[in-house]
Amino acid sequence: MKDTEKMQIAIIASSTDVAGMNMLEAFENMQKSIKLKRLKLTAHIIDKETIYAEQIDEKIKADAFIFLSKHKAEKHIKTLCVHACGNFGKAQFGGKQAWLNFDMPVLKKLIAIEQTKVAMNIGFNATLEVTHHGPALHKPCLFVEVGSTQTEWNDKHACKANVHALINALKRYEDIKYKNIKNNYQIAIGLGGKHYCQGFNAIEIYSNIALSHICPAYAIEFLNEHMLEQMVNHATRKASIALLDWKGMNAEQRQKIVNLIKQYNLEKSNKLEIIKTKQVKKQQNAR
Repeated sequence: MKDTEKMQIAIIASSTDVAGMNMLEAFENMQKSIKLKRLKLTAHIIDKETIYAEQIDEKIKADAFIFLSKHKAEKHIKTLCVHACGNFGKAQFGGKQAWLNFDMPVLKKLIAIEQTKVAMNIGFNATLEVTHHGPALHKPCLFVEVGSTQTEWNDKHACKANVHALINALKRYEDIKYKNIKNNYQIAIGLGGKHYCQGFNAIEIYSNIALSHICPAYAIEFLNEHMLEQMVNHATRKASIALLDWKGMNAEQRQKIVNLIKQYNLEKSNKLEIIKTKQVKKQQNAR
């Protein structure tokens, strides 16, 4: 895409998903007032669940895709979240086995920051999630979600607030991408920890690190050289840092990760710097 062209972003919701439809309705109500010069946003409704919208990038012309979706969890916590999609192991919920979609780490960081702001105002929690589920695409994509029960999915105020966060993030993203607004974001992959990224959330919000794909401890068994290479390269900006949630892994998992990165660095020209989350947090606390 040339610098003079507009970036087309498709905003997708499923007719089967009440949270997604509530967010899409809020988006469409705001659309006329959204002042973006270089990003072209289009709204689309699909009939199947978003996680099963395989190869939708071959059906809808766009440079990137943002899926508006419900978030479901066993713990009924009011949640706004954002994450990349793909499968480290089997494709149990859409997508392809051992395939990671292309992430948008800078936009994801900006969304997470804006979600954190609005979540405090509406009594919700804001969090990253690790990379998980489908659909399988070749264009960059993200999931923006509201959860975790039907009460929140039907909460139009919360859905509207989440869309406000998304729009504010897109405005900042446009400034960074097209207006030469300086940023010193360093792109990192995340390794270890739990599904809701307790070891990474504060780093995403408050540091200059923008997290790309995150592999939790429960998926490290599927990690190999091929998957590590996807974590680094399947993104709009390649990662230069491997951020390790050291306490969020056991000794065997730590050793596997370190060995994989050492081998990667021997074979690749774009090296990965290993940094532990506690090092970043110490730097944050020292400021």
